[in-house]
Amino acid sequence: MIITTFNIRGLGGVLKRNKVKELVRVQKVNFLAIRETKMKVITPNFCYNLWGSEDCERSFPPSEGNSGCIVFVWNKVNVSLTQLVGQCIIICRGRSSNLGHPTSLPYKVNFSH
Repeated sequence: MIITTFNIRGLGGVLKRNKVKELVRVQKVNFLAIRETKMKVITPNFCYNLWGSEDCERSFPPSEGNSGCIVFVWNKVNVSLTQLVGQCIIICRGRSSNLGHPTSLPYKVNFSH
């Protein structure tokens, strides 16, 4: 399972969105967390465009301060979000297709402010 996180410092520009799309496609990302999007609303179509298909789900907790929201996007076939704790900790479960059968793998990702 490939989990990718980064601080984008604004996701409004086409160049940054295209880089994210390329990263997801080339690296075959299963779970993506983007900090400081500086966006107030993250629509399903916006995430589908970032992900490159509608095979994804998303979550974006309310933003705190001026940094804008954090957005989580994941492959809905291989990952399910089991818990979202504020903006700092997410816990999800994934499946590894490399083992020949689905295997649940817990992940805890900590985003320090």
